[in-house]
Amino acid sequence: MTPEMLITLTAGRSVQPFIVPGSGRPYWTVAEAGQACANLEPEILAAMLYSYAGATDGFQDEDAVPKTLRQRLSAFGQAMRSEMQWVTTVPHTDGPRGEYFDELAEIALLEERQPWRFRTPNEDGSMPVGRPATISPFYLALARVGEGTWRKQLHDPYAALRWRYITWLSIGKSHMRRWMRSHVERLACA
Repeated sequence: MTPEMLITLTAGRSVQPFIVPGSGRPYWTVAEAGQACANLEPEILAAMLYSYAGATDGFQDEDAVPKTLRQRLSAFGQAMRSEMQWVTTVPHTDGPRGEYFDELAEIALLEERQPWRFRTPNEDGSMPVGRPATISPFYLALARVGEGTWRKQLHDPYAALRWRYITWLSIGKSHMRRWMRSHVERLACA
């Protein structure tokens, strides 16, 4: 972490708590997340800042954290492509075949911030549990593919990207809990 990043993380204007609406998840300030995850890989810190600390609030380059996450998720998908034997390109609904990991990374970040937009109710109006029978039109529109292409070619790569992101969050939350416990203990001893 550079000194500039640390100053930005601890600046007074960026220390406001941010709650992800309707998520019920714990939240921390940008400064707390930065201090707890300072020595971890950049994608773990970026995931913590994006999901729990309102990463775009108070940064000079408001797209810095989402951009880092998109790049890391896309690179992960491309690295997994040959191992998992995923296709290189998919047919888009609005034109020729194209790469898809940048779109999948963007969708993963949008779903992280607004998960309710990606849930499609069953025909009886109930919300599905587990893998839904229908695919949300948001996935299809954002990836610019048809339902068959999503099911056959993009579902597994997308699931791998989401799982990777969730792994980054799990590591970050673990460090955050440890840091919070030690921080509270230091305050209690003072």
